[in-house]
This record gives sequence, C-alpha cells and structure tokens, in this order.
Amino acid sequence: MVLSNHLLKEQAPVRTAPVFRHSHHRPVRPSNNVQKEASPMILITGDKELEMLARYEENAHLYALPKALGQQVTLYQMEGFDHGTVVAPACTLINSCMKKTNLQ
Repeated sequence: MVLSNHLLKEQAPVRTAPVFRHSHHRPVRPSNNVQKEASPMILITGDKELEMLARYEENAHLYALPKALGQQVTLYQMEGFDHGTVVAPACTLINSCMKKTNLQ
C-alpha cells in the first residue's frame, strides 16, 4: 500500500515511483484498519489518469477489503479531476449521498 506523501516527505522528498514501507508504518495504512463491523464508507478519487501516482489504485485496494467483508462501500472516480481539483465535486457528491442516507 502506498503511504501519503506527507508521511514520507522527510525520508523521500522527490519520487517518481510509489514507495512501499513495512512494519513500523502499518498502523497508519487505512487498509490495516478495516473491520467487519463498520459504518458505510464512501471513497472518492480523482481521474486515475490525472491523479497522483497510484492514488486511484490505493483507493481501489481499500474499496476491495471492506467489500469482501460484506460492508457497504462505494468508490467514485471523478473523471476530469485530479488530486487538487476533486474537492468541490467530491463535497457535492458527499452531500448528495448524505441526503439519500437520511431519507432511507
């Protein structure tokens, strides 16, 4: 699993490929905290062709784990948006999902 850039900045300030860390970084990986009993989850990522290196794949991996446990999880890929521009459309999507959930 690829770790967020801010966690690795001190150790590897410039990268052109994903950096994989082991043991002592495992607690911060979202995939290591997936549990059978959990609230519904929405994952939103930018366009996999525009997104940060391996970001979409990281989210796809995180999507697969709770899905395999039978949890309610949805992965949205916002086409045409990258990591920095996905915020506004993601907020609109989150509001829409929350309204649907509250109506059910």
